[in-house]
Amino acid sequence: MVIKIKRFYTAIILFVAILSLSVISLFNFRSNYQKLMTDTENIKSTVVNDIIDSKSVYKYTENLKKNWENAEKYFVIYFNHNDLHDIQIMISQLNAMLDYEEYGEFFARVDSIESSLDELKFNTYPCLKNLL
Repeated sequence: MVIKIKRFYTAIILFVAILSLSVISLFNFRSNYQKLMTDTENIKSTVVNDIIDSKSVYKYTENLKKNWENAEKYFVIYFNHNDLHDIQIMISQLNAMLDYEEYGEFFARVDSIESSLDELKFNTYPCLKNLL
């Protein structure tokens, strides 16, 4: 009888630990997601009257790179590496597009980064559509 009670307590402790780790990782993803989306919004908002302030854009792209490197450390644990690699490549190409003044491609790439991050968010959060 004592052995069964110990197993029950062990199962409860393991369940609580797994649930706690899941909640912590969701909050971690949410905070990193918000930082990255803020950076992409800042990049898109630097265009005023069809004039691009290159210094501000470079500052925001560097901030996006820095935040991505910090977030990627945690994303590697629970995301597909191919998706993360694609986002990394898109982020690394932003400065080169600015250097060659390919602004159309630059903003298309920023939109692609946002949509990829939205897809990661959709796949991360538990909802009925994901569970079915």
